[in-house]
Formats: sequence, structure tokens, C-alpha cells
Amino acid sequence: MKKEIRKRIDESYRNLLNAFKGHYITVCYATTKGIERFEINNNEIKKIPLKKPPSLKPEEIFTRKILLISKELLYYTREKYPSTSEKNIAGIIYNDISDIFPMLKEPTFQYKIFKKFKNYELVDIWAWEQPALPDDDFDKEFHYVIPEDIVFSSDNPEISVFIGADKVYTVAYSEKGFLGSMTMMTKPKANDLDFFLRSLGEYREKVVKIKNYLPEDMASPLNIPVVKLSAETYPLSMEYLQGFDLKPFQVKSLWPAFKPEAVLRGILYFVILLSFFLYLSIVGHNSSLEEVSLKIHAIDKELNPLLMSADSDDDSESEDSIKSGIHSIPSPLEAMDILAQILPENCYLTRLKINEKTLEVWLHTKEPTLTIRDLGDSDLVNNVRLKGTPNKDRSGNYRMHFLMEMN
Repeated sequence: MKKEIRKRIDESYRNLLNAFKGHYITVCYATTKGIERFEINNNEIKKIPLKKPPSLKPEEIFTRKILLISKELLYYTREKYPSTSEKNIAGIIYNDISDIFPMLKEPTFQYKIFKKFKNYELVDIWAWEQPALPDDDFDKEFHYVIPEDIVFSSDNPEISVFIGADKVYTVAYSEKGFLGSMTMMTKPKANDLDFFLRSLGEYREKVVKIKNYLPEDMASPLNIPVVKLSAETYPLSMEYLQGFDLKPFQVKSLWPAFKPEAVLRGILYFVILLSFFLYLSIVGHNSSLEEVSLKIHAIDKELNPLLMSADSDDDSESEDSIKSGIHSIPSPLEAMDILAQILPENCYLTRLKINEKTLEVWLHTKEPTLTIRDLGDSDLVNNVRLKGTPNKDRSGNYRMHFLMEMN
């Protein structure tokens, strides 16, 4: 009995540690047929039920939840834009996305700068329709939303050829990530691969190997080694997620909100529980359940006054900090005067929220790119951040949401 308890504690500790390190991931893989759900725990990948029952395991509370958009749902292009900030590029793509992908009614997009030159930049753009998610009690909250092409990477340029949704995908990638892709209905021939390699430009001569996940062998162009590998039961892209930088694709905070009192009480009871297990390991199981219960009850009575004292100290400190902070908060008139000096014509303030020197601003504008530029170039505010993407209404105005700090 004691060995079994120790084994479960050790397993929970390892899983919790993996969750904090980002090695415990839940992936919902969106395809034309629906959603498949996978669990990645320290490089072990397995498929799990779509509607997994709720769990109180700590590693599942802190797990990273990813919505991965499969290649069969993606539309891709590489566009040329003038050299500017990434915020401006995001605004330009948002304005042009319907023209770039006219086949999509309500496109969602993601982009990545492929290469920068002196006067222009090459930008990879992926777009897709929002996939239908299951009803009922399915967890629709994701921390990250990522197009599948982006996750591929390798220390040296290489190519993977694999099957997905009855199609054959050829993807090239390097240490910088995605380089290019090709989709065919049948196995690519040597001349098909040669044509694809030519499309990679300077990377054509740098490809060190081709990974073949198809059942049959492949001919090799340019004497590039072909490595025959067995396809797994999960999508190939899953193998690249743990080493992938997820931050640029975050749409929701990882950490749940806890009340300070609950955290303090939880820590104290965790210490009590740990002391209890240490006690059992030293003296064995000679103590009765009633004696143990009385000890815990006595400790709880001793801790309650400490908790009440800590709560009262926190309240007094909070009251002092609120009083001292009131004088540093700018007035709404002062904030509106600063915004009036910065914002271009045909840009209107619809809502303003002030938290100390941080402004949260909602705007209506006909020129989102100009608005982003003016705010970013102004000396009156700094650390300007665009929350979400601009939304265009029927009148042609764009609704935009910013965070910024007053100088």
C-alpha cells in the first residue's frame, strides 16, 4: 500500500514538472473531417478521446492547449511587402486578406516573415476558415492556434514527404522553419522533386536529406540521400511541437487566476499533507486514524490565526498602496488631450480605460495602417500594443483595440 502511494506521488510530480516545462501538451488537430485530439507528454504522443472527462490532476490544469490547423484546411502564399514594422505588416495583410484569398468567406490568417531585404520583405501567409468545433462539453478554450506548416524545423535544411487526407505533401524546412511545400495526389517523381527543389532558390543546394514516409521507395534528385521512415499513427507535425516557439501564436493566457487567500491556504495544507506522509514513513502505520485526524485538526487551529493576521496585514498594505497610487493616475481629460494630438483624421475614440499610466483605448478609424504608424511614432506614448486584429464594420470603419503607456 505504501509503495503504491509513493509510486503515484512520484508519477504526479514528474507529470507536474513536465507541465511547467512545457512538455505536457494537448493538441486538437483540425481536419476536413473534424477534430482529432492528441496528448504529448515528454515526447510520448498518443491519441485521446475527443471529450475527455474532467480531471483534477495538476499536470492537466497547467497543460498547454493547441489548436493545430492541418495542411488540408490551409491556403498559402508568399507575398512581397515594403520594409516596415511587423505591426504595419499585420495591418496591411488584414486589409488585403480577402483579396489574397477570395475563396474564403471569413478567413483567419497567420503570417511569418520569410526573408528581409533592404527595401522589401518576403512574407509567408496562411489562411483558413475557422474549423467547426464539437458541441456539448468539448473544451473550446485554446492557448495557441497554429497552422501546421509553421511547426516544421531542422538543424539543417531537409524535406519530408508524407501522406495526409489522401494527398501527398512535400514540405521543406530548415533551422529558420518553413521554406516551401508542394501538394500532389500521387507519389512525386524525380522530376517533380527537382522542380520543387528549384522553387527553394538558394536552399536548393543546401538540402541534406529527404525523409520518405510513403509506403513505396522514391527516386532521389541531385543525389540527395533519401531516408526511408515508417509513418506513425499521429500526424508528422506533432513530433516538432515540443521544440517549437509557441509564444507568437498565443491567444489565451496559460495561468488561471487564483485568489491570494486560496493560494496561501493551499500551500499551508500541502505542507501539512507532506508532513503527514513523512510521519507515516518514519513511524509506520501504528497510529490510528483518529490520532492523525486530531493532529491535523490541532495544526489547522494554530494556522487559522496566522492566516487571519496575514489577511489583515495584506488589507492594510493594499489600502496604503491604493491611497498613494491615486495621485499618479492621469485624468481622462489629460489622456484624451494626448490622444487628440496623436490620432489622424477620421479616427474616433469610442472607449477609454485608465490603469495608472496604462491606457486601454478603443478606436474607430478608416485608416488602420496610418493609425498604427502614428501611435508607434509618437513621443507622447510608448509601448503601444495592438490587441487582436482590426475588425471592419459595414460602414467601412475599422474597430481597433490598443494598450499603451503615457510618458
